[in-house]
Amino acid sequence: MLSTIYRIHFVPPFFVVTVGIRELGENTNLWKKTKLLCKIMLMVVISVWKNPSMQNLRGKVIKENWETSKTPRENVLAMGLAFSPNEAVPVKQPHREIIDMVSVEEMDLTEARVLGTVAEQRLKKQQEKRAVLNKEKALRVVSSLEREADEIQADRDSQPRAVRLPDRDVELLIYLAQRYGDDYKAMARDPKNLFQYTPKKISNLMKIYRSSGFYQVIEAIP
Repeated sequence: MLSTIYRIHFVPPFFVVTVGIRELGENTNLWKKTKLLCKIMLMVVISVWKNPSMQNLRGKVIKENWETSKTPRENVLAMGLAFSPNEAVPVKQPHREIIDMVSVEEMDLTEARVLGTVAEQRLKKQQEKRAVLNKEKALRVVSSLEREADEIQADRDSQPRAVRLPDRDVELLIYLAQRYGDDYKAMARDPKNLFQYTPKKISNLMKIYRSSGFYQVIEAIP
């Protein structure tokens, strides 16, 4: 697990982190921009794995900072990204009262002494990850990706959201509007209101329906 981070964003399949010094906690905040960042990173990962020569690599920032002399894992870690979410935030295993009976791999004592204790092996693995991490590059890459995610999110927020109602609701609203007009209490008592929508719920659905292009077509019919 990378221990030199300011914060970590939960973005499957990557955990995008900025460089700093902070212990990783179990509770992590979720941001909309990191979800967009996930999509960007997912396109990059798919391109890398399908084409190692990076001819189809879509991430400009990743492409500019990619080193062909390094493996994909080394490149990802050097840019401040976690290669595997299981390594960044391991899944907490449930407590077991009974130990499962599994086969134990035998090892010579000499080999065991060379490898060291479990704690020493874990520390060595963390040190190797920190050695690969390029802080300057990581800050540049993550900042660029976050900025790109912000721009995409801002562009999406500026566009009006198109809400589509299910066909069964549209049919019900057409019937209710023609029969009751704006009497939502009477609509709620109608036998065809099978889902028991409240007057407030019907009012909200009616607003969505009347703002749609489908309503304009219905109203234009003589």
